[in-house]
Amino acid sequence: MIRKRLLENITLLYLIFMVGIFPFFFRDDYLDIVSAKKSFFQAVSILFLVSVVLLGYGDPRWKRRILPTDICVMLFLLTVLISCMISPERGEAFWGNSGRRLGGAYLLLCGGVYIVVSRFYKESGVLLWTFLVANSGMWLLVVCDLWGLDPLGMYESLDPAQHMYFIGTMGNININSGYSGVCTALMMGLYHLGQGRLTKICFWSASVLGVYACCCTRSDSWLLAVGSGMLLLLGISMREGGLLKWCGVAAAFFCGLTFMKVTEWLDKVTGWGNKYIEDLRGQGMLYALIDEKVLLALGLALLVFFFTVADPRSMKERSLDPVRRYGSWLLAGAVAVSALLLIGQIFPMEDAFGNSRGYIWKRTLWNFREYPLLYKIFGYGPNCFFQSIKNAYGAEMEALYQDPFIDAHNECLQFLAVTGVMGAASYMGMQVSLFISCLRGRKEAQVLLLGCIGILAYLMQGLVNNPQVFTTPLYFIFLGIMARHHGSGHGPER
Repeated sequence: MIRKRLLENITLLYLIFMVGIFPFFFRDDYLDIVSAKKSFFQAVSILFLVSVVLLGYGDPRWKRRILPTDICVMLFLLTVLISCMISPERGEAFWGNSGRRLGGAYLLLCGGVYIVVSRFYKESGVLLWTFLVANSGMWLLVVCDLWGLDPLGMYESLDPAQHMYFIGTMGNININSGYSGVCTALMMGLYHLGQGRLTKICFWSASVLGVYACCCTRSDSWLLAVGSGMLLLLGISMREGGLLKWCGVAAAFFCGLTFMKVTEWLDKVTGWGNKYIEDLRGQGMLYALIDEKVLLALGLALLVFFFTVADPRSMKERSLDPVRRYGSWLLAGAVAVSALLLIGQIFPMEDAFGNSRGYIWKRTLWNFREYPLLYKIFGYGPNCFFQSIKNAYGAEMEALYQDPFIDAHNECLQFLAVTGVMGAASYMGMQVSLFISCLRGRKEAQVLLLGCIGILAYLMQGLVNNPQVFTTPLYFIFLGIMARHHGSGHGPER
């Protein structure tokens, strides 16, 4: 019993370090932030894994039933090992000493953390409140940057031109946008699941702050994460009669956008001349979302929706029964049709699509097509995207963009290039399989709804972003927590 509690407490302590401290950790200002995050994760995770392996030898939880996600993780780790061994850049592939620094050793460590967390984590409210406080603090730092404040003195060693691309303590704007989008979607899910008034107020307020901070990144990718999470919650709410809760989720989104509009308005009327807000005005989709007319339409729609579902007579008269029966299916159909229409607009894809993402996506696939068979199966090597693409399109990219791309700006394409078909299939498989498991088991354990939201939000933002040393370990930890809940077969302990 003592050893069991010790292993659970070590796991919880590790998770608190990663959720509560890792996002804030940096050294030497921004100059070495990638290697700082990498060193922190490696040091803390190695200590954690060694401690659990030594103390947990013979523990029956190692033999917990194997989930499909576990099999996919094992296949992914095996593929990473093989990819490192066959790569023409073996040292770089394994250690990842340049570029994104997401080498094979780092990915293997992520997989090891998933396995241990999925066996030894025990539900704790401490972790939820750590998540709330840490992300709220990180978002406040992002907001401070927008308002021209630098409480940590992080910009002292940066060139002024670089200030536009680095915010908060999580790196550049794309990393912040993707990470904050997923975390905001989770905050909304925690508000939706919350029971006590204080809990709901705290997570609702954090959701508002999250949306505001996402706007501060001046990147659109967070909309994919937050939007998909909100749509999933709407579909489930229509089916299970929780539409009033979803009104709160939509209100948090609306309030976050409104605060951003107020900030932009203050800049305009005071002549502040804030460079970040000026950059925001150049972001077509994001700036259009905070247009006065759009916000007015959203606000009116939200009020009508609220008074419709809040009216006890509508519930009593069962006038919302058709919504419960068919609403989620109609929503799914509308999303599918919208996706098809969007795909029809995107393809044939132009090079300029998505800030040149169309260009690198096509070159990634063309380059993969020329791989030898062994590389097609196992990839060119983790962290070796740059070396691979440079050999094929280096001169062309230098002429167009000054330097070759160091990643594919799409998670699936990135892993396809560096770990081949086996790596991409197992990496996507572990996410999709756990998403399906969480969706099926959420009625028995409501917390699994968070797994559905988090995985969907991450997959959506991954369409336009890359795996990073900043976000990948946290995502593997999240998957491990959800796998533990699913494997244990019970809901959250109160």
